[in-house]
Amino acid sequence: MKNFEIIPALDLIAGCCVRLYKGDFARSEIYSDKPEKVAAVFRAAGAKRLHIVDLEAARAGRPVNLSVVKKIIKKIKLPVQLGGGLRNIDTLKQVFEIGVDRAILGTAAFTSPEFLKKALKFFGKKIVVGLDAFGHWLAIRGWVVKTKKDLFKTARKLEEMGVARIIYTDTSRDGTLAGPNLKNLKKLAQILKIPVIASGGISSLEDILKVAQLAALGVEGVVVGKALYTGKVDLKKALKAINPAYDI
Repeated sequence: MKNFEIIPALDLIAGCCVRLYKGDFARSEIYSDKPEKVAAVFRAAGAKRLHIVDLEAARAGRPVNLSVVKKIIKKIKLPVQLGGGLRNIDTLKQVFEIGVDRAILGTAAFTSPEFLKKALKFFGKKIVVGLDAFGHWLAIRGWVVKTKKDLFKTARKLEEMGVARIIYTDTSRDGTLAGPNLKNLKKLAQILKIPVIASGGISSLEDILKVAQLAALGVEGVVVGKALYTGKVDLKKALKAINPAYDI
């Protein structure tokens, strides 16, 4: 499990670090108006990568908090994977120019297959696709719209198209501290050859260890959000639990 990543999450609204309950904007909680300081705390604890989502951009379909993202990258100098509102090539060029390491495509990957093909052609492995699902069905447009696209069939199609990795989020668990959907996560890892990153519902070190046990199947990491902010997970201890030799 030594190569398994625990990736802290920062969700942004109006330049603040927030957490939502099941993606519901009406049930948001502000944790800090200085996201770059939160990111620095994660870096000091040993994080090797950050997961940032521009929640406003996910709804608007265009970047809203890029200046904040740029400030975070400049301050912490860690690889950042960014999602939210990345729906055209010009926007992707923009986020990579400010230092983003991976771009997470959501809605546009499913509504504009030609855009996904172009993104993969131009940026290759820097493109990650986020599979946000409610049960077996994909959700798009900031999780507001639930589709009839099957999670597993879609994942295999993405792999066939050349997607290098996916991030799987169970939207019914995100921000709830209810635990990850291990059943769906395991099935995804089993049917795919590309790596999978888990997201949603992590509530404890035990949850993280359960996800890490799927590393041999191709689960390469887990995104942790609310559990870090509430203190239910200590990032430094979690990193050591995954790999006792972990070097901060």
